[in-house]
Amino acid sequence: MTDINISIIKGRDLAEEAQRKVDNIEKSFFFLGSKSHKYEEAAEHFTKAAKQYQLGKAYIDAGNAFLKASECYSNCSYGAHQIATCYIQAAQSFSKQDLHIGIDAMRKGLFLLSEDGKFSLAAKYEKELAEMFETLGDFDNAIKHYEIASEYFGMEGSNATGAGCLEKIIPLVAEQGDYHRAIELIEKICDTYSTSLAKHYIKELCLKGGILYLCIPDLVGAHKGRDKWAEKYSEFRGSREYQFLSQLIAAKEDSEMFKRAVDEWQSISSLDKFKDRFLKKALEKLLDDEEEEENWI
Repeated sequence: MTDINISIIKGRDLAEEAQRKVDNIEKSFFFLGSKSHKYEEAAEHFTKAAKQYQLGKAYIDAGNAFLKASECYSNCSYGAHQIATCYIQAAQSFSKQDLHIGIDAMRKGLFLLSEDGKFSLAAKYEKELAEMFETLGDFDNAIKHYEIASEYFGMEGSNATGAGCLEKIIPLVAEQGDYHRAIELIEKICDTYSTSLAKHYIKELCLKGGILYLCIPDLVGAHKGRDKWAEKYSEFRGSREYQFLSQLIAAKEDSEMFKRAVDEWQSISSLDKFKDRFLKKALEKLLDDEEEEENWI
């Protein structure tokens, strides 16, 4: 018998023992000890069962055991925090096999954390919930929960971490074609990073903002944005990112010049996923404009 099977059997035995404890509590009108204590014991057994199921990679069973533990804790003298923790642990287990079930459990846990004022913990798990939605391709909900996570981090004074959540939104809204909103987010994040240890990310963000202007396409906006950011952020002014953006802007209606600028950048460092994606979109716009001009002539 494999270790995985042994873990599942142990989990099942612990879950059955925990359920017997719950059944005995509900059948009896009187206990020598506190009912709260008995429910706590059952909750601990369900939690142990869940962990054994996790070892056995039986993630749905693990999630259900955590939910059972949350039900038990709701009958104890514990506050919302312990119950919320069980919901979140359930969500993390469910999500390994079924993100939809995981999302439902995570939402319940987050409701309790926010109601209890545990915003630093809620921020962490709101970000995790956003990532679940992003994995599903539900970008609207992903954006919504990244924004909530950012707000919660800000409430706890973790502004740079909150800005990091907003940064996750940039490619999502840009992919939807909302370039102006993405650029606004970039500027907001740069302002936050300028007073934190993350200021070295500013030059990269300014380059992304300029590329998004070229996707609109808005050469005037790109030019003004570049100059504004260079004046505002010393990290961007004179940087390699500044020079690259300047080359792209100078290309104007010359697709070959645009391609050479990109090739020159790639000769030193590779393009990340974002720059590769949106530089291609900007080039497509440029090629479309060139084709329209040729047809007009």
